[in-house]
Amino acid sequence: MRWRLYAGLAVVAAASIAAIVIALASVSGADELEHVKSAFRLQTNCTHIAVTRPSRALSVRRWTGLTAQSADVDCTASPLRVSYAKFIDRTSMNRAVAAGQPAGGYCLLSDSIVSDERADVASTVLSDMCQSLGGKLLPG
Repeated sequence: MRWRLYAGLAVVAAASIAAIVIALASVSGADELEHVKSAFRLQTNCTHIAVTRPSRALSVRRWTGLTAQSADVDCTASPLRVSYAKFIDRTSMNRAVAAGQPAGGYCLLSDSIVSDERADVASTVLSDMCQSLGGKLLPG
């Protein structure tokens, strides 16, 4: 009789852990654009930031069909802007980058890219953003 109780508790514990892992995974993916926005705000000290979806950046528009989400993150009080592109998967991202990289430097995240095609953002801003996001900065 006790073994049934222990087995039941083990199943409930395993299901709870699985639910927590799934919840954390879905939240982290959904909040990536918010992390980009926060990193942009932190590096530029911009108080008013606008997010425009989908991105209007030339390179991101060329990647249409390979991206799951895209946006431009603008400082409304200055010409500072970065573009964000989240790809369907890593293979899609690799194909997009092979076909045409952004003109400026870009930050490679797990399956996303943050770029400054217009080169309005100082290189230190993009590199510092990339570092705070845990990405890898690559030249354009």
